[in-house]
Amino acid sequence: MANEIQVTTKLYSSKGGASTANATHNWTANMSGSDLITLTQVIGTTEESLSVGPDVGAPYAVEVVNLDSTNYIEFGFSTGTYVGRIPAGQSMLIPYVASGVTVYLKANTAACNILTTATEL
Repeated sequence: MANEIQVTTKLYSSKGGASTANATHNWTANMSGSDLITLTQVIGTTEESLSVGPDVGAPYAVEVVNLDSTNYIEFGFSTGTYVGRIPAGQSMLIPYVASGVTVYLKANTAACNILTTATEL
């Protein structure tokens, strides 16, 4: 079967009469691996690595949803170096995590629950 992986993204903003293009981007991919997972993980205020379970191997695509209603989560690809945040109640998509790459997470102020969905590419 082809195109087992399907992704849709959209970013739209409007203010003061100006707006971004209202474009939705779709892409599909063939899944060469056979493992996928959805799991929850508690992210504490001390850095830890993202869990994609014991069987999902790289390369993989991953969506992380911050289930907390108050605190954000910092993320990065090198220990101690954070390149972004997942605000409370929001999500991020990393469409390709290469072999040998670790995603590091750290909650701000208090531990946060996340929902992770990952699939081998």
